[in-house]
Amino acid sequence: MSDRAPPTGVMGPRISEVRDLLIEEYEILLREGPRARPPILLLGPPGVGKSTVVRAAAEEIARHHGWKFMDITSGAPDEVPEDAFLFLDLRLTSLEPLDITGLPHERDGYVEFIPTYQLYLFSQHPGMIFLDELTWVQRDDIMSATLQLLLERRAGSVALRGDVMVVAAGTWVKDSTLARALPAPTQNRLMIIEVQPPTIEEWAAYMDAAHPNGWNRKILAYLKAFPSDFIRSPPEGEGSEGYPTPRSWERAALLPEDASTWEYVSLLGREVGLKLSKFLTTHIDVAALLKNPSEWRELQFDERYMSLSKIAERLKSGDLKPDSVVPLLATLEDEFLVVLLVLMGPGPARYELLTRAAMNPRLAVRMVKLAKKIAG
Repeated sequence: MSDRAPPTGVMGPRISEVRDLLIEEYEILLREGPRARPPILLLGPPGVGKSTVVRAAAEEIARHHGWKFMDITSGAPDEVPEDAFLFLDLRLTSLEPLDITGLPHERDGYVEFIPTYQLYLFSQHPGMIFLDELTWVQRDDIMSATLQLLLERRAGSVALRGDVMVVAAGTWVKDSTLARALPAPTQNRLMIIEVQPPTIEEWAAYMDAAHPNGWNRKILAYLKAFPSDFIRSPPEGEGSEGYPTPRSWERAALLPEDASTWEYVSLLGREVGLKLSKFLTTHIDVAALLKNPSEWRELQFDERYMSLSKIAERLKSGDLKPDSVVPLLATLEDEFLVVLLVLMGPGPARYELLTRAAMNPRLAVRMVKLAKKIAG
């Protein structure tokens, strides 16, 4: 067994590690067959990126084997290339049983179930089927059809190919009042992996990779200032308002910088949305701070994070030269030096700042240590 795949109920990997785990499990499936390992069920809080990482694993599997990745979630073409690797994302709470088992059809005096075209294709091509929201399924008939696909690897009367991987995901009962505990016999037939949410730094790295054209890094400054707001459990009476998750923070970070307060509230809930909106309107005179670094000690908590956010933004855009920031760096505590470097993200601007700071005897050793800390 892989040392990255924990036994049922044991603390599992971070979401950033799940992609590699799924890729390794797929290679085992190819070598030893689909019955060698139980199907995987990823359990974790809502909105932490389970569906995103499963798709990323499927894309990497296709690339590694020289197959053409095809997402057929929204429909499949009449002709599918022979070298296709198919991906299907099924949100189980929006399905009927016949969407999985297919329609009954009489054949020579017997009845067989003909699945949808999308599921039928997995009897002809390699691929990955993702069954999301498994623990939110309330209807027994839908759960029965889902478990036939997950555990028996059949869609109606059609068997999946041996190089098709079926992965499910859901939330723990403790994380959602909508979640339903699976029967013990079903749990015993699954490899249940408790997925740990990403750290704020891992979320920021994902944002940089997923949105290379930019996103509002002031959101990152807020999260570094108030890390307990990164992930919260859904409020009582789910559906009444939004709540903070990595997914809702991604959406907030992609809003225009002049977004209104209600837009943040709608994504993050009233408490965090109002708090974020106030933070984003914090006014800081960066020029005055750089001219007189001693003013740093007079800044309030949120003003410090906002000032670092603005400095990082201007360093990256080239509006500020690193030499003008070095005197302030000598005033900052280590934790705020780290925040500034994280807010800048990897790239030439951060490298140039580190290079300039290293020329300052008061900063050289500190900056090298902190840069290594961030990198490792």
